[in-house]
Amino acid sequence: MNGRERFKAALEGRKPDIIPMIPGNNNAFLCHFYDVTVQQLLEAPERYAELNVRFVKEFGFDLVRPNVGYIFYGCGPELGVEWKFVESDFPGASGGCVETEADLNRFRIPEEPSGYFKKYLDIHRILTKEVGDTIYVRGAALGPFSAGCFLRGLQDFLLDSAVNLDLFHRVMKKSVELSNYFLEQVSLTGVHDMVLNEVYLTPGNLSPLSFEKNVNPYIQQVLASHRSRNLSFYQQDFMGVGNLPNGTSKKGLASAIYYGTKENPEVIRESLNLPIPGHPALVSVSGRSLVQRDIHDILDFIRKGVDIILELGARNPCIYLVSVQAAGRKEAQAIAEKIHRIRELRESLPL
Repeated sequence: MNGRERFKAALEGRKPDIIPMIPGNNNAFLCHFYDVTVQQLLEAPERYAELNVRFVKEFGFDLVRPNVGYIFYGCGPELGVEWKFVESDFPGASGGCVETEADLNRFRIPEEPSGYFKKYLDIHRILTKEVGDTIYVRGAALGPFSAGCFLRGLQDFLLDSAVNLDLFHRVMKKSVELSNYFLEQVSLTGVHDMVLNEVYLTPGNLSPLSFEKNVNPYIQQVLASHRSRNLSFYQQDFMGVGNLPNGTSKKGLASAIYYGTKENPEVIRESLNLPIPGHPALVSVSGRSLVQRDIHDILDFIRKGVDIILELGARNPCIYLVSVQAAGRKEAQAIAEKIHRIRELRESLPL
């Protein structure tokens, strides 16, 4: 099997030839390991795509998903959102483009992609063309809540959700249109599937009650509009309420499975009771572990996690390196050595 076939088999619950391995965020790692600047990645989509091809081939990943930075998700300066550029880091949004009702009334969904979003789509197209036959290419489109956070400005929009619900809902309605536009454009690039990505949807930003009442209905509208497409949304349980029959919090378990926040074999054991949409049975290694933990401890955790998944009857374990990030060249090289060791392990483990 090649990487695309391998991940697809695991995604469908079938037995792959070897355990698939997939990465999460990697933008800072690419800069430090391949000695490129943030500005080069911001301005040259072909350069970013080239580095991602090198990355997945060099380290044996079976999936690639563009993770350049929030500015590429469609709410860049081309949409009117204010961004702060820091020379040595990726830019961050510093202000929205909707300050008043009049601004919202004037706002229009783009007729065609431009600016950073156009570059983002170009990256998807290049990756699909260059490695789509052998590597699973996943696209990401911004969800309506996060789109609203960009349009209104994060702090103002979160305040609206508490004290100005009328404006909040008006912005969310417009954000549903914008999210639909993003999904439509990403789907045209030929990616194998897509995820609806809510970059601002965290318990620290929004309470579960507010999510269920004021946000989730709009997310469901977007999902319903794209049912015919291969689209998943994996974050609902992160904000949901309720427990598994044994009393385990769904929210806490979902976060632990996806982000690797509790690298404990018991989390792996419970994970099959709460599947993460768009993902096989995961053994998640956090970015913190890749930086701080000894490689022998990481490998031991992966072995135990795979054994548990197979023991419980699943045929499709998948190693997920949640955040392949580095603060400098030396750290990137150390992480690279750990990834090579993880790759060697996954190729040796029987299924």
